[in-house]
Amino acid sequence: MISCRAMSGILIAVGSLAAGGPVVGDSTWEREVVVSPAEPGVVGPRLVAVPLDASLLRSTPDVATLSVYDDLQRAIPVIVHERTGTTRRRTDTIAPVEKLDIAAHGSGALKLTIQLPDKFPVPTAFRLETPLHDFERSVSIWAVTGDQETPVATNQPIFDIARHMDVRRLDVPVERSSARTFRIEISAPSPEQSAKLAEWTLTLAKDGSVGKTERFTPVDQPFKLDRILAVSTREETVAASRLEREVPCRLEPVPSDDARKATAMRLMTDNVPIDRLLVETTSVNFSRPVTVTILRKSGTVADLVGSGQLTRFRYGDINESRLEIALRAGTRVDPDGEELTLEIDNGDSPPLVVERVRAFGPDLQLVFLAEAGRSYRVRFGTQRLQRHDRSALSRLLDSGHAPEVVQLAGEAEAVVGTPQPSVGFWNSPWILGPVVGLAVAGFAWALYRAVGRIDLVAPVETSDPAGGDVREDG
Repeated sequence: MISCRAMSGILIAVGSLAAGGPVVGDSTWEREVVVSPAEPGVVGPRLVAVPLDASLLRSTPDVATLSVYDDLQRAIPVIVHERTGTTRRRTDTIAPVEKLDIAAHGSGALKLTIQLPDKFPVPTAFRLETPLHDFERSVSIWAVTGDQETPVATNQPIFDIARHMDVRRLDVPVERSSARTFRIEISAPSPEQSAKLAEWTLTLAKDGSVGKTERFTPVDQPFKLDRILAVSTREETVAASRLEREVPCRLEPVPSDDARKATAMRLMTDNVPIDRLLVETTSVNFSRPVTVTILRKSGTVADLVGSGQLTRFRYGDINESRLEIALRAGTRVDPDGEELTLEIDNGDSPPLVVERVRAFGPDLQLVFLAEAGRSYRVRFGTQRLQRHDRSALSRLLDSGHAPEVVQLAGEAEAVVGTPQPSVGFWNSPWILGPVVGLAVAGFAWALYRAVGRIDLVAPVETSDPAGGDVREDG
């Protein structure tokens, strides 16, 4: 039997659950923001933005939980915004030169006359592709218009120093010219250019003097030319474009899977948002499927965050490349418990030569309206998401108003946030409703039994045979 006192205790406990239960709200960190005083004649709030740099993003697993409080501890509307601005976009047009005359001289120099491809724009450089390594030459170029020649490049070096490091320069920049015919002269190597260092000796004497001996070996290496590419670079200014931040990443090869015929690579990045990858490869004339997954070390199921087709075609006048992979927005990789894997399906073709993979993410900032000369605190933690009206912030940003950049002051401080009701198992209406119903029914049953007991112990009147009335108390 449940006593009335026990049932009252149950109702009090259930009532506390209905009121919200235990409170949580411990913030991970908060930092101060001080807005500078207003300039003379300027009144009203100002649109300000706090840049979310890599170090800040690493300590903020979910930027949606960022909030801002004023100096009266009141939460104000904020919005996490991708920064936009004016950028320079570069476009390269490359085509092989098919019409050329070449003449070799006994001194080792080469003289060429080339004709630009039809409809090719004004060139900004010529690329002299050669299979040679460990060489250095000087190149001069003239623009030919009728009988007149105008120099557009003079004694520009091209070289390869593969003997010491993987560095080569084959592009010869030229001044802009509307000519369609150019004369190129690749000079014979000078003694310094053709000499290779064979031995270097350093001698130390007892008196401290130093002697040095260098021995060079001349190398007669005829210049070989595979082809000449005309390059036209065009740059344009793009206003209000989305700005990006390059995220440092490290590439680790994964042992190839011969059965699947795929090339897999593991990318190690910071725990910051990334939304696209760029593959850099020297391979040409291919089209391969690619997938990007996140594998959590605690499980075996891979989460697909991106897929696409890597392509590059270079043949004749065709020069096309698509080496970007779009990822799911806000993709983040925790280096302590997750791995980002890129897999290229090669089929029966040779694997691609991947030099490196670059990662890019949005340039985020926290935007809000602030009063001049006041201090605010940016807080991140487990506090409830604020449901403020952010329409004014969105309208200002969409109309092109650039926020004033303000910086966080001091170091992050661990604080206790505003208590908020927790939403858990016992707060669910599907659980709380039946519990309250059972408690009320139990209380009613206990009350009914209590009333019955009261009736059983009520006073009873009986008659005395002698004619007197006797009252007996049970």
